[in-house]
Amino acid sequence: MELLEVKECFQEHGYDFLYKRFSKMIDITGIFTDLSEDVLSAFLSTFDFEDEHKILFDDFRFQFLSFQTAFRHNELDFSYYYEIFFHNDQYE
Repeated sequence: MELLEVKECFQEHGYDFLYKRFSKMIDITGIFTDLSEDVLSAFLSTFDFEDEHKILFDDFRFQFLSFQTAFRHNELDFSYYYEIFFHNDQYE
């Protein structure tokens, strides 16, 4: 994907704040270069990134790469992962 396409995908999912924070690292690493839009869209739809919860790019990249591998192989149910890490009061 081109950077403009990546930016638009982030904006469509309400994560323009995340794109602004990571745009340079996205460009430098080329993490989305050979990616189809449906994978990025599915990733951004699956996870809940909130502006007040700061996330490091390395953590974001790890989550994305894990998701991408599972998405390609269709082997992992992310609803369990999502509940544990994003909706568990223990982590707040």
